[in-house]
Amino acid sequence: MQTNTTAQQTSLADALARATATVNSQDQQAATLARWALEDHLDEIRFKKLCEAERAAERAHLRAHTLPSMHGHSYLASPLLLVTPVFSIARRVGNESVHVDQTFEANGRGTVRYVGPRLSQSHQTLLFSLLKSHAGRLVWEPIYLTCRQLLAAMAWGDSPQNRARLRELLDDLHHAHLRLWHTGSNELEDAVRTTVIAEWQPSSDETAAWRIQLSPTAVNLFSYKQPTYLDMHQRGYLREGLATFLHGFIAANDCSYAYRLSYLQQQSGSTAKGGDDFLKQLKGVLQQLQIMGVIAGYTTSRGQVKIEKTAPAPKTVKKSRKK
Repeated sequence: MQTNTTAQQTSLADALARATATVNSQDQQAATLARWALEDHLDEIRFKKLCEAERAAERAHLRAHTLPSMHGHSYLASPLLLVTPVFSIARRVGNESVHVDQTFEANGRGTVRYVGPRLSQSHQTLLFSLLKSHAGRLVWEPIYLTCRQLLAAMAWGDSPQNRARLRELLDDLHHAHLRLWHTGSNELEDAVRTTVIAEWQPSSDETAAWRIQLSPTAVNLFSYKQPTYLDMHQRGYLREGLATFLHGFIAANDCSYAYRLSYLQQQSGSTAKGGDDFLKQLKGVLQQLQIMGVIAGYTTSRGQVKIEKTAPAPKTVKKSRKK
């Protein structure tokens, strides 16, 4: 009797052990499956975050290499290039080709060093025309324009002389190199370096488009913290030279104090013989700008000129309708 009891106890103990082992095994499998599921979920979260970070980095990269968009008739421009003689009003004599390696002060705002062929206001007109045609697009996307379209964008007539001049302007911008330092920046670390045109390919066919590739660093032309909005519609009515220079100079300054005539002559790159000759030219341009509504008026006295800018139009606030 006792033997049977012992055998039953042993059998029960074995059954209990087997049941316990089975339960432990099932629990272990369940725990393993749960751990794997958690790891898969964490991997999915990490992958989504990585994808989001990569997409954010890609968007930031694209934004950093996208040219500014037009704001009505206005386009962004660096004040450093509007108040210095980088784009001089001096006209080229014949086939004269002048190489420049010069540093210009921008009236306390910064410094510009330019190396390359001497640039004129015509070069600036071409640059603005290219930027306008490419506004809001990635800087490395090629520009395709026919010679006639480029001349029309610059408000130039289509003639063999202007076609030849256009080729010269493109070639000059291709060899232009700029370094810009903003006031307060570190000379070694914060210099903005840029070229303008990386390459351009004209076509022998007058009706075919020319391929123009802006330099990827051309976006650095807009790195100034407080850029100037330049009215391109107004500029298009002005003769390239002192008129276009003053239009940009006035837009880039608040004109709260008088400017010395000698300073304006220096900053514009004017080659006028004597102060009286320059003053005569200056008055003629200022009268035109006043008629156009760019300035409200001006006065000259003792070798200085005080320019009064036109006050910006007040913003209209739409009243909500009462119910």
